[in-house]
Amino acid sequence: MARRLSPRAMMLAYRIWAVADPVDWSVSLPELAAMLGEDVDELRRVCKRKGWLSRLAADEPESMAEADI
Repeated sequence: MARRLSPRAMMLAYRIWAVADPVDWSVSLPELAAMLGEDVDELRRVCKRKGWLSRLAADEPESMAEADI
């Protein structure tokens, strides 16, 4: 039997879904972390358990982010 998410992980899953679903999941993990004020690794763990990692936008490489400045 699969392990259930902890109450905290379920809360994070809801918050991730509430932000990502309205924008068709076109948000990256670092963007989610900034919006939600949560750790990227914690969000990654929850998204992986929910099967959402492939739905999220790819992280923008830092070299590309700096080129826009």
